[in-house]
Amino acid sequence: MSDFLNMAKGFAADALDKAGDAAEVGKYKAKIAARKAEIEKIERQMGLYIYLTYSEHEDDEEEGITPDPKLRDMCKQIDAVYDEIALLENKIDNVKDL
Repeated sequence: MSDFLNMAKGFAADALDKAGDAAEVGKYKAKIAARKAEIEKIERQMGLYIYLTYSEHEDDEEEGITPDPKLRDMCKQIDAVYDEIALLENKIDNVKDL
């Protein structure tokens, strides 16, 4: 009987250790997720900065300043989406006016 109790105590201790390990792993994963969210926030800010810089200097090509072609194309894609949003907002206004 004492062997059974010792074995049960051993299983219980192992289970507690594993639960503690799982909790610690969970804390680390939460910290990793928070740090990744921070990176994504900075990346969004960086993208907005690049876009705004492009928008302010779009005509500088005539002055010999040539933006990176990939960046220019991405910024033009954003411009196209803004144009589409404006059209959709106008349609909303037209529906509201009916």
